[in-house]
Amino acid sequence: MTTWELKDLQDLPIVSNAEAREIGRVEEVLFNPSANALFGLVVMPAEKDSPKLFIPLSGIRSIGSDAITVESLIVAEPLADNAQAQAIAEADGNRSGMSVMTESGELVGKIDKVTIQEDGTVVSYHSTTGLFGTKHDIEPSEVRSGSENMLIISDGAREGPVKSVTA
Repeated sequence: MTTWELKDLQDLPIVSNAEAREIGRVEEVLFNPSANALFGLVVMPAEKDSPKLFIPLSGIRSIGSDAITVESLIVAEPLADNAQAQAIAEADGNRSGMSVMTESGELVGKIDKVTIQEDGTVVSYHSTTGLFGTKHDIEPSEVRSGSENMLIISDGAREGPVKSVTA
């Protein structure tokens, strides 16, 4: 099983198999924490002055070491036509910086990287606590829910120092 950190997808070419040509390059990776999966890709088209494109996860055929492939150009839509993709892009793609909290309300760190597999689903989240603090991986099975700012994990998944959060 090949895996990638979300940052590894930046600047990869997007290639259409049907047209046998490069559509553009990945400008931004959009992540969906509530689904524990990639949401899609913002693509800067190869044609100069063309508007940015959005390719949803369902349109991605394969993530390879040298390119990301799609079956056809038809899977790409103008980014301006997809409000959810625009909202995720404005939130830094939901890729990192999310707080990690246990179900019982203990803040245990922040996500600093997300690793996915070929189908776009999460293999692991990497969390860091504090400037020189504890680091650990969180498996998707330990995630109870997620949003653009926070992952809630099971109480049993917690490692390292804990800081209680008060309302």
